[in-house]
Amino acid sequence: MENESTLIGQFLVAMPSLNDPRFKKSVILITSHNPEGATGLIINKPFHTDLNNIINRIGVSDEISRDDIDVLNGGPVDADKGIILHNSEFTSLGTTKVHGINCSITATKEALSLLCKSESSVKANLYLGYSGWGPDQLDKEIKSNDWLISPGNEEIIFNKNYEIIWSKVIMDMGLSLSSISAHGGIA
Repeated sequence: MENESTLIGQFLVAMPSLNDPRFKKSVILITSHNPEGATGLIINKPFHTDLNNIINRIGVSDEISRDDIDVLNGGPVDADKGIILHNSEFTSLGTTKVHGINCSITATKEALSLLCKSESSVKANLYLGYSGWGPDQLDKEIKSNDWLISPGNEEIIFNKNYEIIWSKVIMDMGLSLSSISAHGGIA
């Protein structure tokens, strides 16, 4: 698989020509990439729901002392499962480091409960679902100019101004929105 080790911790940035409405103007943090495929989390598609609604539904905790953990749509795969993306200051049983960036993922109720009760400076968001690709599928989509690739960035990942993330990443790559309509590839 091309760029196998370099895509983990990178952003996939949807090209304007990408026709799949689930990924229109998406920025996806790649969390794994190997010969079996790739996975990632869409970092700029918030759900308009409160964290309290989610944790009460799954029976995690009644005591929330934080209001800075947002709930986002991580992608169309396993949309009923939660994944916590957080900076690497927090670790728990089952935490996996996302190489190349100061972030980790954890998918346990216990970790969500700990994060909701803590008053720490740990940055975190809860993602429902994830984005996934089969063997060589992502590489083919990149070659077809469906995605740009950009370095991952913790500041962007935890930026609460979700509606500007897609255009900000493109501009941070030194590109203009009008210049990318017919071009794609690795920045």
